Amino acid sequence: MMIGKPRAKLGFGLAMAMLGLAASPVLGDTAHAERVGEHLSQLEVHAQSAFRLYDLEVDPQSLTLGQLAAIEHILASEDSESEKRGRIEAVANQ
Repeated sequence: MMIGKPRAKLGFGLAMAMLGLAASPVLGDTAHAERVGEHLSQLEVHAQSAFRLYDLEVDPQSLTLGQLAAIEHILASEDSESEKRGRIEAVANQ
């Protein structure tokens, strides 16, 4: 039984939901803006955890939504830890 697997799938789902919300045509809706802000905060928290885990000096608030989604996707991958670190560092330095 892989304990980390379901969380990884949820993380990737969160990134996809965030991208969907960002692309939504509802621009003036306050509730929509709040949901987008909450999802963005979750992506930033996940990225910050990854930066701590892999000892990377990066401010997640300096990253674009695309970079945060890419990091979330990498975290959900089955790559080795060293591959994940390298890929996350490359995305953060784009």
